[in-house]
Amino acid sequence: MKTIIMFPGQGSQQPGMGADLFDSFPTETALANDILGYDVKPLCLAKENAATLNQTQYTQPLLFLVNALSNLKRKAETNDRDTIFIGHSLGEYNALHASGVFSLEVGLKLVKARGLAMNQAGTTANRPCGMLAVLGLTEEVIEDVLAKSNHLEHPVTPVTPVTIANLNATEQIILSGEVASLTALEEPLKKAGARKCIPLKVSGAFHSSYMQQALETMKDLFEKFTFNPPNHTVYANLTAQPYPQDEPSIKDILANQITHKVKWRETILNIKQTHPETKFIEVGPGNVLTNLLKRIS
Repeated sequence: MKTIIMFPGQGSQQPGMGADLFDSFPTETALANDILGYDVKPLCLAKENAATLNQTQYTQPLLFLVNALSNLKRKAETNDRDTIFIGHSLGEYNALHASGVFSLEVGLKLVKARGLAMNQAGTTANRPCGMLAVLGLTEEVIEDVLAKSNHLEHPVTPVTPVTIANLNATEQIILSGEVASLTALEEPLKKAGARKCIPLKVSGAFHSSYMQQALETMKDLFEKFTFNPPNHTVYANLTAQPYPQDEPSIKDILANQITHKVKWRETILNIKQTHPETKFIEVGPGNVLTNLLKRIS
C-alpha cells in the first residue's frame, strides 16, 4: 500500500498552528526567524495577529514552516517507505522539500520570495483582482459560462480573462480574475446550476496570468539555487503527473505553477489509478485536503 502525504496550501492557516511544534524543533524555528526576519511564534499563535497571518506574504512562509515541522514530527514516528508526496499550491514546495529537492533553508527563502512576489503582483494590477469559489458545477459547464462571458454587462475581455485557477474537486472549482468580472459572473454561474459562489479573501488573482510578474521573479530566483532529483515520487500541480528527475524541468514546472491552474482533482485520480491501494494523510494544519478527497470522483 502506498502512503500519500498531502501538504495544504493557503486557506489552511489558522491562529494557533504550530503550537505543538516550535519548542520541539528549536533549531528549525530559529532558522526561520533568521531567514524571514521576524519571530514566527507570535504570528502563528496569537489570535490578535490573525489578520497579518492571512496576508499572503506572511501566510506562505509561515504555513510552509508549520507544514515542514509537522512532517518532521511525522518522520520521527514512522518512515517514508512507499510514500508519495503531493501539495496544494504552496504545499507543493513542502512536497519537494520532503523529497529532498531542496533544504528547509532554501525552501524558506523560496516561499518568502513567492509570498512577496504574489502580493506585489496582486497590488500592482490596474484594477482589483481576486478569486471566486464555485460549488456545484463541473469544469465543462464553467468553461461554457466563461466562453459566453463577453455578453455580460461587465465583459471579461480577452486581455484580462477570468480563468480557472484550481480544479479542487468534481464540483468545487476556483476562478481568478478582476473582481468586477467575477462579480458579474455570479448570476450566470448560478443560472447554470451553481449552488454557491463564494468570493475568497485573497489579495490577487492567483494561479492566473495576473501572476506573470511573480513567475519571472521566481524563475530568476530558482537559478541561484541547486535543485536535487526527488528521492520520492512528487506529483506536480501543473501536470498532475510525477516530477521528472532533471533540474531544469523541475524548476520550469514549479515556476509555471504560479500562473496555471492547480490540477488537484486530476492528481488524486491519477494516483488512485496508478496505485489502487493507497492511504492519504494530510500533514499540516486543518483538514481541507482530507475533506476534498470525499468530493473527488
